[in-house]
Amino acid sequence: MIKPIYICISIVVLVFLHALVFSQITPGFNQEVGIEYSTSQKQIQLKFNEYVLQIDNEFYVYLKKNFKSYPINHHDFIVENPKAIGKRYDNKLEITDNIIDFEIGETYKAYQTPIYPLIKRAELNSFGTKHISFEYLGHEQFFDIDSAFFSIGLMELSSNGISTFWTEISKLNYNHFLSQLSEASNTLNLNQWGYYMLLKNCSEQVYPNNNNMQLLFQWAMLIRSQFKVKVGFDKDDKLSLLIPTVYIVYNMDYVNINGLKYYLMGGGTDSKKIRTYKHDFPKAEILMDLRIRNPINTIPDIKSKDFHFTFNDEEFTVSLEFDKQLLSFYQTIPLSDLAVYYNSVIGDITKRSIINSFTPILEGKTDKAAVNMLLNFVHQAFKDETNTIPANNIKHMFPDDALAFPSSYGKELSVLFTYLVRTLLKTDCIALESSGYHLVAVNVENDEKGTQIIYKNKAFVVANPNYSDAPIGLAMIDFSGKKTIVYPSYIEENSLATAKEVWIKIKEYGGFRANKKKQDIVIDEQGNIFVCGYIKGSFNFGNYQIDATGKGRDVFVAKFDAHLKPIWVRTAVGKGNDLAFNLALDENKALYVFGSFEKELSFSGELIKANGAADIFVAKYSQEGNLFWVKKAGLDTINHANDFIILTKYQSYDGKASTTLYSASEDFTEYGLKVDKDGNAIVIASFIATTGLSNDNYYISKSRGAPIDVPTALYEADSAYKSNEYEPTIAGIFAALNFLSGNTLVISSTSMKKTLETYSNKLKENSKEIYDNLLKMTFLKNESGIVTIKTFEGKPVVFDKIKIENNARIKIVKYKSGNILVQVFSSIYVGSQTNWLDLNSVKLFMKSGDLLFTYDTDDSKKRMNLKKEILKY
Repeated sequence: MIKPIYICISIVVLVFLHALVFSQITPGFNQEVGIEYSTSQKQIQLKFNEYVLQIDNEFYVYLKKNFKSYPINHHDFIVENPKAIGKRYDNKLEITDNIIDFEIGETYKAYQTPIYPLIKRAELNSFGTKHISFEYLGHEQFFDIDSAFFSIGLMELSSNGISTFWTEISKLNYNHFLSQLSEASNTLNLNQWGYYMLLKNCSEQVYPNNNNMQLLFQWAMLIRSQFKVKVGFDKDDKLSLLIPTVYIVYNMDYVNINGLKYYLMGGGTDSKKIRTYKHDFPKAEILMDLRIRNPINTIPDIKSKDFHFTFNDEEFTVSLEFDKQLLSFYQTIPLSDLAVYYNSVIGDITKRSIINSFTPILEGKTDKAAVNMLLNFVHQAFKDETNTIPANNIKHMFPDDALAFPSSYGKELSVLFTYLVRTLLKTDCIALESSGYHLVAVNVENDEKGTQIIYKNKAFVVANPNYSDAPIGLAMIDFSGKKTIVYPSYIEENSLATAKEVWIKIKEYGGFRANKKKQDIVIDEQGNIFVCGYIKGSFNFGNYQIDATGKGRDVFVAKFDAHLKPIWVRTAVGKGNDLAFNLALDENKALYVFGSFEKELSFSGELIKANGAADIFVAKYSQEGNLFWVKKAGLDTINHANDFIILTKYQSYDGKASTTLYSASEDFTEYGLKVDKDGNAIVIASFIATTGLSNDNYYISKSRGAPIDVPTALYEADSAYKSNEYEPTIAGIFAALNFLSGNTLVISSTSMKKTLETYSNKLKENSKEIYDNLLKMTFLKNESGIVTIKTFEGKPVVFDKIKIENNARIKIVKYKSGNILVQVFSSIYVGSQTNWLDLNSVKLFMKSGDLLFTYDTDDSKKRMNLKKEILKY
């Protein structure tokens, strides 16, 4: 198991030294509030304030007049007769090749529009607050809330009362509370349901024993968090919270409005109708997604369980751990579609337990043998009690929930087996159904004998997790005359293993990543793979040999087939540092590319120019690599010192662009490229967070012609931060990162040595190994905001549980709050010699002295205090 404390110590030492219609989206903020790009940031904030006041008042008027009666429907979970684990395979059946036909099955999934940033009004710097606290997932939670929240109320349960409540709560300092809620959610790595549950706990503290006020508080704060949500009430004056979800929810009442199912999540009613309203608050577009995309961070209540199975006549016992805190959280999640469970990760405790238990016994086995061992585990390790399980207890389960349950069956075994294969073998799987069995097909490398399906030009061999000891390739069911259905929505992110292979090849060819958010690779329906990034120097892609322009970086976009054979590559060349970040495909299979450029950029002769400042671009290509159009956003006309989020929409047909400014938000994470239903490309960027747009590339000098003395500058900056509300222990790290992000100079090993010897002898005395390793590194700040770490003789530098390879690259993002995010682009890992995991980012909190680490492909997180938990003094 990875020890987060060792990760922290190593990283800390490293960074220390370096009239509005509510059913429609409004057409664009510039038109809404009449701003000009030349307007000062203070004036723009005043416009923001006016805009928020306007839409709040219009929503009040709308609520007052538009509550109507809607019929209530209900989704019952249809209990299938659970498929018992089949009788034991007797080894007499021969595995024969058989490619079966299939149909694509669709499950209900509501369309999630691209998430836009928010326009926020300014709040008072000082106001009265009250404290609330409670335990959530084992963590003690603390919030400071505007004291006025505790004194507002609901005068009557009616459209008039609810609209008046909206007006009153809109006057309060809710952004102050929501920023704390968002930070807590981010630290705990919550999914959207977890965020809602956290808010629900807050509401119970603010309005104890008052269910209506709790629900109204949840409603208002979810709207301010951009969730699509309503309230309604019945004839018996019972209030309900109405929330639509991405996937269907079972055993719950709902109303159908505008084609969406709004589920009655809170309150409940015995009536057949409920009074609510049709149109949602503007910009509240998030549909509740019940999937767990990242491991939730608990204070775990760890229990263990032994599982026994045999493979090739050898007996095995694996002891797996699970977290009861997490299992209790699962019980709060409404029963939903199987896609939610297939596409969710499990808790870190169980994940590490699975990896540590299975890795040694899988070592040295072929992919096929490893798959068969995992099949035997799933077949044998669980009791078959399908005949004794009450019908009302049959439900879908998350993989770790299934492990902890006394018995498992059918669908749950398929979900668990899929998770094991993808986690341990890093290979792709497909979920399918035939003859009532939920099967899994696996992309087994170089051994494709047996029953197969061909999906996206790849062969997947069928496995039956519900038939004891039946090996992969032997499904144990008759497919003839039976319908076989493949559900792509059940397993949506098969590309993780593929992405790793692609970037290994691209790196060998001479290409680099400009983004670490898994958006630089897309895969089409035929399995073709598109990838983007940048080149510096020579780039050899199949039969293409390309050289970057001068000393800068140039954009590349490339296409592989499903078997990683190079098809084509296209470049955009210019005089500066030019990067490609994200890709997206529209419904017509056209390819969109988003990136940034500094001066001018040529796409096959199509030239775009930036005038005096960096800009962003979007290019549209055909599947064959032909350029349709390329357009810039025009951000070179905006002062890059302004702290805004920028949204640019490019029309599908000709790329005509319109740009909108939004309030900066440290919590906003939906940066990048999306394509909407109409094929328009939506790009969301930030002068602070988007690589290549930052304006802080400057060289500090104390006097004309005199270069800065790095050790002295770091010491002076550290002292200044300590006197300016920065937690003293972490102030030095902020000094180094701010210094490094704002200068194009080199911090060499010589500078490091002088800094340590002049201002801090403790490191050399207490940890000579770390001290010696630090002197093997040099930090270079590039002109696009990327810091490259060079190591001595190009060899990896290892700090206990962290490994830094030569040419590791990071970016430093400085927020208005004073907090800093260190994004890791490549070549920094955490773990051990046998299991290195990608380090993705480290966030530093100025006031608390905490650090939040994000690592691995599932973005696991760990927050620790520098002084108390890491340095321990």
